[in-house]
Amino acid sequence: MFTELNAYGLILSGIFAFLAAVGIWAKDRKEFYGLAEQTISTKLRDYWPVIKGNRPLQMLSLSASMDKLATGLLRNSVVGVMLFGILLGDYALSGQIGLITVIPNTINNIHSGCHC
Repeated sequence: MFTELNAYGLILSGIFAFLAAVGIWAKDRKEFYGLAEQTISTKLRDYWPVIKGNRPLQMLSLSASMDKLATGLLRNSVVGVMLFGILLGDYALSGQIGLITVIPNTINNIHSGCHC
């Protein structure tokens, strides 16, 4: 099943990558690149005023890092065993919870990968 799903995913990814390239083809010209001819050296201290004074950027960074941490923890099998097997005493419940959350997680993963 996963081999077939993998093949469909690769084919769809190729089709969507091609459609994205066709979609930006008209705007992909050198005059839109900005300072493509000049190389500007930037250091961390150049970014500090932007990071320090931009509250929405700080919140976005914090949110993304917490989301990545939570996703990493929940995907770890030791956490599942500790939560369902030890704390709740019913490891079979993890499969049932997984079945309940598979559709919302799939929608969330599709939406997170959109970058719209």
